[in-house]
Formats: sequence, structure tokens, C-alpha cells
Amino acid sequence: MTIEVYSANYGNFDPPRQQIIPIRMFSDATNPLPYRDPRRSAKWWKVKPELACPDAAITIWLDASAIVLVPNLVEVMVDALGDHEALFFRHPYWTSLTEEVAVSRKAEKYDEWPLEEQVKTYREAGMPEEGFLVHTAFIVRRNTPAVRQTDARWWEEMRQWGLQDQISLPYVLAFNEAGLDFIIHEHPYAMGWIGYGHHQGRDVWRED
Repeated sequence: MTIEVYSANYGNFDPPRQQIIPIRMFSDATNPLPYRDPRRSAKWWKVKPELACPDAAITIWLDASAIVLVPNLVEVMVDALGDHEALFFRHPYWTSLTEEVAVSRKAEKYDEWPLEEQVKTYREAGMPEEGFLVHTAFIVRRNTPAVRQTDARWWEEMRQWGLQDQISLPYVLAFNEAGLDFIIHEHPYAMGWIGYGHHQGRDVWRED
């Protein structure tokens, strides 16, 4: 069974990182895309594991900020996946979309998107306040129709509302139109599997 770890770094949003495991990296230099916003290019690969790694039965997406701390990361993540189709990770700091929006509003990169209206629309559709907030920096997926359908719905939400994908993915998972067999696991930070590397000064945060 082929398992591949991949990531994307467009617009030099993150510095190059030396990792202790092989990671296939997509970038402007290796795989240019037509999007003007480099974040959209990176997220396109995030929702297209079947194109990024067409020969892989299982893919592991790592955000370009990730610092792999254990050499057996693939083994522990696949073990956590078990027989499920997809493995997501509980957000390491908060539990609700309300909290996610509040923190997002401190970052200038989210100014252009109607996050409050997005969450209001999700609430009106019947989405619960808590239970589905996951950290989209790390995802383990099998190459199945339900995974591809879920990723396609996630991309639709990003195209409609904006690129704050930690708001749109919980909505997609809560209603689970594809019937995806997924599990939400303790976060890799808490497990000691992955550390966080800061972006190259492109996240501008406002003071409280």
C-alpha cells in the first residue's frame, strides 16, 4: 500500500524547512497554478489529494508550517486512521466556530471575507455550535469516492465564502452529505508528533 505525505507552499508563505521524513512539496516553482492568491493555490492541493498523489492509497496532508518531530509520523498517523476513510484532528486551542471567527478577526488576512455571515448561515442550516471544529493543517485520507466528494464540497464552500477553511470544513463534516467514514483524533501537537513553525511574517495579527 502506497502512502504519501505532501504539502504546498505558494508565494513563499513559509520558509523552506528541513524535515526528518520525505514530503512532496508543491510550490510556484514546481507546480504553478493560475490563482492570484497563493493561499488559494495551496488550498487547491489540500483538497485534491487524488491529483497530488495519484498513486497513493493514503495521503497525509501537512501544512507548510509543520515541523515533523517523530520519524515514524506516517506509521502513527496511519495507525490512528485505522479502517476509517479520513482522519481529522481536533483543534488544539478552541472548540467552536464562534471562537474561530473571533481569533480570525485578529488576522488581517481574513478581513476580506464575511466570516460572521458565513457562521450565521451555517447555524441557520442547523449546524451545532461545537463538536466538529478541526484543525485543517493536518489530514489523513484514503483515496475513496466519499473523500473526493467531501473535498469537493469543502472547495465549494471556500469558493463561496472565502479561504478560512477551518470554518467551512466543520460545516461539511457536520452534514456529511458524502457519508464519509471519518474520525476526529487528539491533535498532533498534544501527541508530540508535530511542532509549529512560524510563517515568514505574513500573518499580521492585531493587538487586543
